[in-house]
Parts: sequence; structure tokens; C-alpha cells
Amino acid sequence: MSPRKLCFRPLNLLLVVLAIVICVTFRLSKKPSSISASNLGAWARPQASGFHETSPVGAAKVLLEFKESPKCSSLAGESWTRGRLATTAEASDEHAERILAALGEGVRKHRKQWEFVFIVSSLEKLGMLQPGKRGLVFAAGSEPLISYFASFGVEIVATDMDAEGAIEKGWATTNQHAKNVDGLFKENLIDREKFDRLVSYRTADMNHVASDLHGTFDFVWSTCSLEHVGSISLGQRFAINSMQLLRPGGAAVHTTEFILSSLEDTLERDNTVLWRKKDAEQLKDDLRHVGYEIDEFCWHAGDAGLDYTPDVPPYKAHDHIKLEIAGHVCTSVGWISRNPQL
Repeated sequence: MSPRKLCFRPLNLLLVVLAIVICVTFRLSKKPSSISASNLGAWARPQASGFHETSPVGAAKVLLEFKESPKCSSLAGESWTRGRLATTAEASDEHAERILAALGEGVRKHRKQWEFVFIVSSLEKLGMLQPGKRGLVFAAGSEPLISYFASFGVEIVATDMDAEGAIEKGWATTNQHAKNVDGLFKENLIDREKFDRLVSYRTADMNHVASDLHGTFDFVWSTCSLEHVGSISLGQRFAINSMQLLRPGGAAVHTTEFILSSLEDTLERDNTVLWRKKDAEQLKDDLRHVGYEIDEFCWHAGDAGLDYTPDVPPYKAHDHIKLEIAGHVCTSVGWISRNPQL
């Protein structure tokens, strides 16, 4: 073999190694610019409780824990006494159809309708919808339950935040704030004379419930309102404080927005607060600790396809049992807590 050939082999090998080094160096120098905070996954860094990195639309799913949880009992003695999640079945079955028809609505398979069904069913079960009973609603808005309950002869005190606060938060411009009693009247549910006799209005701060209301009501309720008080902890405090308004044997029924795609991550921002399973369970434990009664929650998320097909923005007026909020799959949760009889 010639000396010339021997000197080219090391040179060729050196060139190959140099080319590889240049290629690898170039790739590494480009990698940081292709990764941003918006596409880092949960594997890239630990997430603190309450932190959420928005996922692509449709990426989040209902956790198996809620899919495989035992179904809520339909037994007469247990139905509508336990806290539960909104489901397609309970928003559209014959029972729901009856209540929604009484409210002047058709079935739309919407979680807000389920909230009405849940509240009405719970208060019916407890015998609260009859003459002589007295109820109070927080964040009345323009919901039909006020006129509906008054049609049974129930005295209702409707409350909402003051006008200045409603304008600041945007409720006044979206028909979600009641500024006086006139906006609460539903002529298809009750005549005006009976309504005026039974329904009154006053402003109220959900974070500072007035002491003159304590111990004067048979029931209180709120419809997806306590998530707007500022945080999960403030919502829990409100739910406990609302019990002070009840007479012995009275009941509170509340609903709020609930996350199904995580047990840890959530959203606490402006007027949007998403409760987790542990937040509802903590409230249950706290209520029991101070002497109130509340049954175990039923965490079954439903069986229908719609229960696992969340609506995405812009949201529809129907087929809206589950929805996506900032990458989270959410629905509504409701519970009933009771002040024991003396």
C-alpha cells in the first residue's frame, strides 16, 4: 500500500468526525428556540397546586375516577339528598322534563338546567316548597326559581350584589344581575299580585352575610354563584356561613363549577374558580365538624356519550353538560347541607 493512501485515511476519518460535531452542535443550538412555555408538558416541570398550563382544545379528558365511580342511587330514600355531578341522564329524563316544563323550558341537555332540576328536586324532597316556608337566594340574577318557588306560597328574599359591584364585574351587562324585584318576576310562573306579596329584594355581599338574616329561613340556595366570590377558600367559607341563616331543620342547596380532568390543577382567576373533588370533600368535613349534616357525595360523571364530549367555546345553548374552560373539562356539582332539628 502506498504512503499516499495511508495518509488519506486518517484525514478522511477526521473530516467525518468534524462533520458530525458540527451537525450535533447546530441541532442543539436550535432546540431551545423550538420549546416555549406554552408547549411544555407536565413532564417538563412540576406544577404547583392551582397552576395550569392551557392544553389544546379537546386534549383534556374526564378522569377514570369519575367514570368508574358508583352510580348515584335512584332509591326514593336516597335520591336528591346527596351531592352529585351534573349528568346527561339527570338533565333529560322524565323527572327533569317535568321540572323544566313547570319552569317554562324544554329539555336542552344543559348543565344550567340540571342545576335547576337539582335544586328543585332537593327542596321538594325536603318538603320546602309549601305555604309558610321562607327561602333566600344569593346572586339572584334573573333565574326563574324565585317566581317558581313563590308560586307554591313560599316567601322569598332575593339578594344580589350592589349595582356598582355588578357593573365592575360585568354582570349588569349580561342579564346576570338583579337590581330590583321587578326583574325577577316571571309572568308565566306566577301572577303579579301573589309575586309582590311573597317576593322581596335586598342587596347582599356573599363574603359578608348580614347578621340580621341569621336563623330566619327554612332554606337558602345559590345557582353557580359561589365560584365568583374570589377563591375556593372564600367559596367554602360562604357555604358554611350561609348555614347561619337557617332555622333548625333548614337546608342549604348550592351548585358551583367543578373540574373533572384533574384532582390537583385548577383555575382561580377573576370571576372563574373551578372546584376540585378535594375542595368539595373538605367542605363536607368542615360542615360536619361544626355540627351540620351533609351526606356523602356521589362522584359518578354519567354514562352518556355527551358526558364525555365537552362543549368548547363558543358554547352552545344545548348539549352542554360538560365543557372546556382554559383546557380543563368541567361540569356542575351540587350539594345539600342541613341544620339539625333541635
